[in-house]
Amino acid sequence: MKRVIASVFIFFVMAGRVFPFEMGVVPLSYEVDSVYPGDVVQLEPPLSVINKNPSPASFSLRVKRAPGDFFFDYIPDESWVSFDETTFVVPAKSTRSINIYLSIPPEEEYFNRHYRFMIRTGGRGTVSAGFGTIISISTASNEMAVSCPKRLCCSPGEILFAPGETKKRFIVMNNDPRQSVKIKFSWSTDISNPQTSPLPEGIYVCDNIMFWQLPVDNIFLEKLEKKELYLVIENQFSLAEKGYLIISNRNSSSFITVMKEKE
Repeated sequence: MKRVIASVFIFFVMAGRVFPFEMGVVPLSYEVDSVYPGDVVQLEPPLSVINKNPSPASFSLRVKRAPGDFFFDYIPDESWVSFDETTFVVPAKSTRSINIYLSIPPEEEYFNRHYRFMIRTGGRGTVSAGFGTIISISTASNEMAVSCPKRLCCSPGEILFAPGETKKRFIVMNNDPRQSVKIKFSWSTDISNPQTSPLPEGIYVCDNIMFWQLPVDNIFLEKLEKKELYLVIENQFSLAEKGYLIISNRNSSSFITVMKEKE
């Protein structure tokens, strides 16, 4: 079993008002990368449910769609997510820790995917409460996994540029058996925002044609076609700490996380 460390943000919202020291959950987000289909992953740290009230409070956990999942899929089956307990009581002025587990089936179709969902912690004590914890999952990359039901796939899910490195290979796949597609490339620095921009100056996608590197903004893929491309960064100062290469057509989208390796 793998353990995954979450980024931690603290913010408590209830019934449209902020109650900093009444009830809450920590963390409010988890990011899980390179999950291999077939693995069981335990998120770290556990979800902490906080009750600062002078009386006990009952809570329940539910899996729901997350807001801002523009470039993510919702998990195909909510049974992928499990907890130590789904309903529980937190005593007065105390905290209860709940373990969260992710279990992705071992089938090939779950490679090269990005999922996002929300765990809603709802409860009633001295006041009504409802909190959302966003979980983002990127599964492991596999160039041979072309049976994915999603129409558009790419591999790998993450590209790391070593110091001085300027070119990295990636694969795009059209898994539609019925029609060819035109796909375009754009850029985002905030994957929770649907707005994208053209590729930054000095960053471009390159198609190798007759040994020439041809920059492209879009390409056509035939039915079930898989194509090798390159992401080129002329100067690594063009790349902030993290960016996202958005790959999209009219019906589907995916992305590759792009980062610089730490020196």
